[in-house]
Amino acid sequence: MANYTDPYQAVLDYVVPKLQYNAYHDKENTLILWLNQNCKKAVGSFGEYIRIPLQYGHTDDSTDIAKNPFATFSTTEVIDQDALKFKASGFVKPMTVSNWKTEVLVGNDKNRVYDYVLGKTKTMMYSATRILSDRLFGDGGAVATDTIGLRYHLDQSDTSYGGLTRSSANTYGLWPNEDTSTTIITWGALENAYMDSHAATDVIITTKDIYGFIWALRQAQERYEPGSGKAKVFEEVGAPYINFNGIPIVWDERCPANHIFGLSKGNPNKGEQYIYFLVHKTWNLGVEKVVDKTKDQEVTVFRSKWAGQLCFSRCDTQFAFTAITG
Repeated sequence: MANYTDPYQAVLDYVVPKLQYNAYHDKENTLILWLNQNCKKAVGSFGEYIRIPLQYGHTDDSTDIAKNPFATFSTTEVIDQDALKFKASGFVKPMTVSNWKTEVLVGNDKNRVYDYVLGKTKTMMYSATRILSDRLFGDGGAVATDTIGLRYHLDQSDTSYGGLTRSSANTYGLWPNEDTSTTIITWGALENAYMDSHAATDVIITTKDIYGFIWALRQAQERYEPGSGKAKVFEEVGAPYINFNGIPIVWDERCPANHIFGLSKGNPNKGEQYIYFLVHKTWNLGVEKVVDKTKDQEVTVFRSKWAGQLCFSRCDTQFAFTAITG
């Protein structure tokens, strides 16, 4: 057992490892859960830029050497940038533990001290997880040091992207499939978005309200159809899902209203990775003591830190409904 007269040691030994694990395995934060399982990479240092390999899309020019083996080949560059460039982002969530020494000396109740530290730490870590989830869903990205959320990655109005200007006319693979329809979602609309995303969608994430509506669209015998291997990450934590052509549809408590996101990780085993969830090795929702004034004020300050970035190499393989009203 940790020495209960030291709240930091109690937090470090018994609380932080469990809360770190829970932060990335919460069945109500399905975006973090899915990214952690499929796209997460621990990074020791980010440097000035995070560099993500850029897929150029395609070119249609070729040279027929069967007719003329001495023909001049086209050497025109498709693009003059070799990678997308993003900045790392991060945040700090502080916690203050006060009067713990008096509790021990006067009350001689070490369990009470531990419970006190435990409760405050849970609040801090829960708050930090909500902040991270909101950032991953958010529209940050206009400022270089923002966490780039799904609403920026998949918003056609955000044309400045990773050091490039993206548009529907170029072939970088960065133009997202955004649908601003306000009509009630149907299976047909999901089918069209799925087909337009040019790749096998791995997960569809939405709000709890829209999830309930989609649930109602399904026939009774279809609601409990077992999913494919793509649903395993949700089954392991008991998160509910609806099977759609082998793709799990899940809800996330922090998903913005009126939104549905369809995400494709690509096939990393074959060198095709479309989403990178980069997390610093030590700034990973851990806890550290930064100020200790127990000698005079009986106050100890801790903080939970997170640093990283959500990066896409392909946006045209994803889709988003952004204005569903029913």
